[in-house]
Amino acid sequence: MIDTVLASAIRILWRMIKAEGADPDAIFAEAGLDTSIINKSTARYPVEKARKAWELAQDYLGKPFWGVSAGKHWLPSDLHALGFAFLSSETLRIGLNRVVLYGEVVGPVMTFVAEEVDEHLVLTYENLRDDIPDSPITETARWATITETARCAIVLAMCRAAKPEGISPVKVELAQMSMEGREENEAFFGCPVSYSQQRAAMYFKLADVDQPLTAVNTGVAAINEKALSDYLGRLREDNLKHRVASVIIKQLASGHMSIDNVAKALSMSSRTLQRKLSAEETTFKQTLELIRKKLAMEYIKDERLSFSEITYLLGFSEQSSFTRGFKLWTGATPIQARAYCIALGPSGWQ
Repeated sequence: MIDTVLASAIRILWRMIKAEGADPDAIFAEAGLDTSIINKSTARYPVEKARKAWELAQDYLGKPFWGVSAGKHWLPSDLHALGFAFLSSETLRIGLNRVVLYGEVVGPVMTFVAEEVDEHLVLTYENLRDDIPDSPITETARWATITETARCAIVLAMCRAAKPEGISPVKVELAQMSMEGREENEAFFGCPVSYSQQRAAMYFKLADVDQPLTAVNTGVAAINEKALSDYLGRLREDNLKHRVASVIIKQLASGHMSIDNVAKALSMSSRTLQRKLSAEETTFKQTLELIRKKLAMEYIKDERLSFSEITYLLGFSEQSSFTRGFKLWTGATPIQARAYCIALGPSGWQ
């Protein structure tokens, strides 16, 4: 998963705060969000700072269950090309599937799955980060409750914009424990709302989501879907392996390099880091070994570095451990490899 949020999507929160009579710029600044980039189409914020803005907004406003108002402040241009692709869809089912497929463009705020259950299409919010919980742990229900409700409210607002004659879910489930704000929630969703559930979900009748939409435009949908696909591809190029490698290189010689410290530097738990690396078909150990191998082959070329210095730079506790690792990687000892370098020149050792 991409650990940033589309800056333009956070404009929804900005408008929500403004509508409550508070100063959104001050709250964003305290959260570390640069509002000068909020209107740039591809600018992104770290998810942790966006989370902080939601939390601060709740603290300032003292309204723990105002997330539903996100649906009243959503605009199609907030979500890159996703809003326009959704509105141009042939049916709501196709539009909702686009949310599932391309929600990652927006960030973790739009991570949904959709499935058919007993004549209903169930759209479920899925949290894939165990270090950032999305269900409240106390009756006071912090920022997670607001954002959970906001996610569902935004998607329902998208459905209603695409289907002006109106649509409401059959029922909505939320993880929030307290029923405070129940009237506001049910008035917006237009259906019963259940609380203290395992996850947030909206249930739609299949007949409603499969009915053809009157504003369908397959050409516009195709153009925006390609924009989403291209943008998502560029985001994924800056994948986790590269960011992990960067942190490992910085920490290797510190004597404190560990998966826990690397995960902390990336603002996630070690469990989340392992799971994400697994999704990219690698492990922390494999990534570490690859980096050590590449650095070792570069360090060997530099005759100014002793083997003990290279051992230190690569984060090995003993030179014998470095020697064993190097021979495993290359089939040669460090002494033999350096001799090859001297004989063949730096370009001769690969």
